[in-house]
Amino acid sequence: MKPWDEGLAAGSEIHSVLVGEGHLKWAVGYVYAVRPGRGQKAVGRIRITNIRREHVQDISEADAIAEGILNWDKYDFGMAPRDAFGKFWDTIHTKRGDRWEDNPEVYTLEFELIEEGRDELSSL
Repeated sequence: MKPWDEGLAAGSEIHSVLVGEGHLKWAVGYVYAVRPGRGQKAVGRIRITNIRREHVQDISEADAIAEGILNWDKYDFGMAPRDAFGKFWDTIHTKRGDRWEDNPEVYTLEFELIEEGRDELSSL
């Protein structure tokens, strides 16, 4: 748990996430540019509709699929999507305390697509 969010229980719905010295990271209702990488042109915009905290292992099969696990190039189609997501998680999060087996608390963002694929988005 980070010092700026002590006291929030896992599963709590929240309206914004602050980082560092109170800088806003995400907020419900705000619109954000979607970029395939830092410094690249935006490919769309999303509006955050819900933010909650939960443990990473609370992810459902449906949410693992929504996260794109079926598109992972190492996905084993004999494996349940949630289990595959756990394996994928560990390829990114290797530090003790962040691994799947450690079951860290994470922020879950729900959003709606506002716009996609327009050149004007590159200025966002």
